[in-house]
Amino acid sequence: MKRIFWGLAALPLLMLIATSCAQEVVESKNDINNQIGFSAFVGKQTLTKVAEFTNSSWASGNTFTARAYINGTATLFHDFPLTFDGTNWSYPTPLIYHPASTTLTYFACYPSASFTLGASTATATLSYTTAPGAGELMDLIAATTTTTSPAVTLTFNHILSQINFAVQGITDVDILVSNIAVNSVSNTGTYLYNSGTWSGQSGTATYPYTPHTGAMHTNGSNAILYLGNGGGTNTYTNALMLMPQTFTPSAGGNFTFSYTITDHTTSAVLKSGAATAYFGDFSVTTWVPGKRYVYLIDFSNLFEDEPITFTIEVNPWEEDSPFIAPVLYVANATKRAIETAISAHNTTKGSTSLNQFPISLPQDPVDIELDTFDEANFAVGDKIIINCPDGVTSGITLSAGKSSIWALTTSGKDVILTKS
Repeated sequence: MKRIFWGLAALPLLMLIATSCAQEVVESKNDINNQIGFSAFVGKQTLTKVAEFTNSSWASGNTFTARAYINGTATLFHDFPLTFDGTNWSYPTPLIYHPASTTLTYFACYPSASFTLGASTATATLSYTTAPGAGELMDLIAATTTTTSPAVTLTFNHILSQINFAVQGITDVDILVSNIAVNSVSNTGTYLYNSGTWSGQSGTATYPYTPHTGAMHTNGSNAILYLGNGGGTNTYTNALMLMPQTFTPSAGGNFTFSYTITDHTTSAVLKSGAATAYFGDFSVTTWVPGKRYVYLIDFSNLFEDEPITFTIEVNPWEEDSPFIAPVLYVANATKRAIETAISAHNTTKGSTSLNQFPISLPQDPVDIELDTFDEANFAVGDKIIINCPDGVTSGITLSAGKSSIWALTTSGKDVILTKS
């Protein structure tokens, strides 16, 4: 992990008297060992989007302010305006010294946002509104630490949610998804440093989404096409950075898109149209700070006169490999067919980092108790997501033996098995 060091030039030592608006006075030792210096890094990840910050993203001239408070109170000790010169960070002279027998709590964010503090550092917040459209969206990172040491380390975390899209390919078919837009989502909120959560989300905004290389086709392949990075692995270089929030089923926040499906050999148009999907109808209905969400669009059911299906992939922002397995389709919603599909996913899992395994049923299951399928390769936390097209999820249960290994839950039209 690459660290960034904010260096201090050699300057004469001096005595600092810091006075707050409450007239509290703190005296610092005139000791070279108490000079306050900073090191900082961004929570690990390897992405390379211009608007998305990594440890290598800082450019000469970047600035932000680290603000320090005394002993967990609202008493301001000092603001440190930090500037990067391409190699080191520094703040204007004079050098500042850490006061003896004093705890300081530091807060910082980049880019700058409206920061407020109530009666103590426990109530520190920042207010933020996400940018208005694609191409203007910026990552937002924040850091806080409490220390008695003059050597201050700030670990910045991504505090927005990253949204991206992918298309499940179909053999011998060319799929083009276009005009993707995220609609009716909140764009303003208050970040709570103490809990790392957001509150008071409000506003309504629309964000156009542009695939990394413009028009992207599946080109007859059955592989997943990640629209954020030119179609390879999911490095998500074209993500939207949006306000974390919770959605309700079949209402509010959604994404819309157009599609054209053609024969890969003859270019004859097989299907075309437009569709809407509500974020509240997925198995995950809350966008969490620092997580990425990839919405996988699957058209396979269209050829059976069934609705378009969707699967959501959620993984930590810092990860950089595909976490969702290709969708398995079963010809009949029978016990044998479902258990065979689960066993097939177990084989796919192998030693990979995949953790979500979707299965699509042609009709809703009835009175099926799952008790015989391979599971040795699945890890704790892995999810098998079984989509029921009409949303009747009560037809699947687990045997007593499987219930001791897997937790069964439902969300929307999905039955979700989570290995425990």
